[in-house]
Amino acid sequence: MKRVTVNLWGVSTSGTSPPLIRIGSGGTFATTGYFSAASNLQNGGAVSVTSDISGYIIFQNSATQILYGVVVLTALGDGVTWLASGNYSSGPIIVAGTTAGTKTLSGTLDRVRITTVGGTDTFDAGSINILYE
Repeated sequence: MKRVTVNLWGVSTSGTSPPLIRIGSGGTFATTGYFSAASNLQNGGAVSVTSDISGYIIFQNSATQILYGVVVLTALGDGVTWLASGNYSSGPIIVAGTTAGTKTLSGTLDRVRITTVGGTDTFDAGSINILYE
């Protein structure tokens, strides 16, 4: 596997905890060691930035924010280091967002999970599609 594409369509969570993408190998998910950051540019010029070490973070300001976009995970030549790059928009406040990050696994990637920071907020709208190549 060289690339994983995560498509978000109308995705919302039950609270303000931002969505995360986690990857894993050897039957377990990596929950530390990510270098991940996300930013939002709101209509009117307000900029927000956040980072996380527990997964590839996707910025979310509120429980009413609805996300539309794509995050692509690409394997480097060693097959265990993964880069994330994504763009998304959201409403009801018009926002353009980006996310980027890196993570080196202990072995070959064999799993992908979409969760939230802290793992307690749930997904309450939209759909997520994951494509493996």
